[in-house]
Amino acid sequence: MPLDESRQPAADSSCPPTASWHVPALALTPSFSVRVAPVLPVVAAVIWGIILVVLVVRFHLKPTSNSVFQVFHDAGWRWGRSVSPYDIRDKDFRYSPVLAAFFSPFSHLSIFWGSLVWLAMNLGVFFAGAWYFVRSVLGRLNVGNDHPGYAATLLLLGTPMLVGNFSNLQSNPLILGALLAAVGACVDGRFTLAAAAIGAATFLKIYPLSLGLLLVVFFPRQLSWRLALAIVAGLVLPYVTKPFDSGFVTRSYGEWFGLLRADDRTYFPEWDKYKDFHLIYHMWVEPMWGVMGDWVFRAIFGATVLVLGVGAVVVRWRKWAEPTRAAGLSLVSFMALCWMMLWGPATESSTYMFVAPVSAFLLLECIMGRMRPVACVLPITAFALLTFAAFCAWVPLGRYIITSPLQPAAAAMLVPAVIWWYMRRRSPVSSGVKQ
Repeated sequence: MPLDESRQPAADSSCPPTASWHVPALALTPSFSVRVAPVLPVVAAVIWGIILVVLVVRFHLKPTSNSVFQVFHDAGWRWGRSVSPYDIRDKDFRYSPVLAAFFSPFSHLSIFWGSLVWLAMNLGVFFAGAWYFVRSVLGRLNVGNDHPGYAATLLLLGTPMLVGNFSNLQSNPLILGALLAAVGACVDGRFTLAAAAIGAATFLKIYPLSLGLLLVVFFPRQLSWRLALAIVAGLVLPYVTKPFDSGFVTRSYGEWFGLLRADDRTYFPEWDKYKDFHLIYHMWVEPMWGVMGDWVFRAIFGATVLVLGVGAVVVRWRKWAEPTRAAGLSLVSFMALCWMMLWGPATESSTYMFVAPVSAFLLLECIMGRMRPVACVLPITAFALLTFAAFCAWVPLGRYIITSPLQPAAAAMLVPAVIWWYMRRRSPVSSGVKQ
């Protein structure tokens, strides 16, 4: 059921008096809210308008330069002609047959026009999902985000981590928008929409299903069967596009599963490794503690999955007030996004846009004085590292920076910061909720 906003505590009781916690140079005072906040949506619109104009010009001049859309376009072209999309030697299409079938109509467009359509889809889903999350989830936490200026501030803070994915036409913005929309839909009781969003994100990259399973813990009766149907529908979709060639579709699924099993970059050179926990271990832990066996990584991976699952169960079954359930869903979604970066398969430098909402939200909580200065050390450091890495991706020598474990280390820093933020909201003093 949708959350009953009438049961929320008053906005001024959601946090204790925190005047002594504010950093005077950064705290958002009433004067800021009146004079500056209304301007921020305009500033964000102008900045992103300029970004889009630059991207369109770039796509027109160099449609295949630093863009993965060529991979999608070629896979769709081959799918339409019943040729395996996984035979592409130099492009390395690692996505599901669902995505190859989806891009089949794009093969009738030029690279330029197809790039624009794909860019528009990424923009639309991302901005719609992000706004839905801010309105439906964060809006129930009484953190001042009822004003469009709050959403604009989050967008501006996250822009350095976001723009690169739109420039190279990754699918990450669409996935992140779908995941954020799914969480917002669960809060509003729109479980069919939530299941469809999780299903779509799962067939783009498998690990978004982890967030869907955590949401099932919160809403087992409403979401479990809908999510199962969405997955089944996605698996069947390629057969619908090839009704007279089901054998080709079955072979494509087999090739895809084989490609996923063989996609292990654990022992690749640093510049070609995935940017996850393995990179932290290889560059920072291994020189001091020696080589650990694969079983150690599997044990740590299993422990993180267990902690996430048990934590979601504990958060779900405690008898808490409705506004705090929104905080619980925020906790679970933020933790899942960080987990995807540290343990999800195929984590690249550009994938760290997934934690841009987490980093921007925590930084804004610090700026607005809702977190103690000592608790702001980790989120501020994580934001600085993620932003620095995003800028390094645009300079020639930046590859030597982004091949270091800065980004996975930043994602790891966000985990205790999110937990601290949630526990403080859960305390009777800070939340204003009677236990």
